[in-house]
Amino acid sequence: MSIPVDAIDPTATARRWSEKFTYHLDLIPVVLEAIVETTLPALGVSRGGSRFDRPQVTGGGYQDTMSAMLAVFDQSGRADGIQPSAAVKDARELWSWLVEYTNAVDAWIAPTRPAPTLASRPDADPLTARALALTACGWLIDHADTIHTVTELDEHSEAMFTEIRRLRGRYGVTPRPRTPREMCTTCGRRDVVAAWASDPSGSPKPIRVARCRSCGETWRGRP
Repeated sequence: MSIPVDAIDPTATARRWSEKFTYHLDLIPVVLEAIVETTLPALGVSRGGSRFDRPQVTGGGYQDTMSAMLAVFDQSGRADGIQPSAAVKDARELWSWLVEYTNAVDAWIAPTRPAPTLASRPDADPLTARALALTACGWLIDHADTIHTVTELDEHSEAMFTEIRRLRGRYGVTPRPRTPREMCTTCGRRDVVAAWASDPSGSPKPIRVARCRSCGETWRGRP
């Protein structure tokens, strides 16, 4: 007779859910940055631009080296390469999943700290797109315990996670292992993580801060 894992460790299911939730949300910023970078060749040469604005290969004339590289880099198994126009579609699709999910979570859990306001489309700058995604994903991870109780959101999150995994494979993104958490000098728990907050100077780009997920203490820099 097998004994359910939850009978041994009542928190096992919740912990596995949290790990899965965090893993996929951690992927979104890096995957989105990779996709938006891929869209850059789609920006055409301005009227009157030089023919030398295009890559030139010695002895071979002019060649779209970015498309050639992407054809090799495509990990999707379709062997048809990734055209910039397709990358634009992928970026908008992933961003749409994130925006809709963030707004749905905000409406369901009614948090004391509202969700970040997100534009309807991803930013055209890769680093800015990543920073904005980090802000949204950080907010979601901070509210993971509450989100776990809202089963009405499960179908949406599972579909979003499937899309994240597909795009991760298509663009060859390998997630970096999480940095071990530091100890909070306020509550003493090892639960300090990197977070993103609005820049008090008014800049639209968020700033990196340290935040304890247990007591909520925040530092500019390290604790």
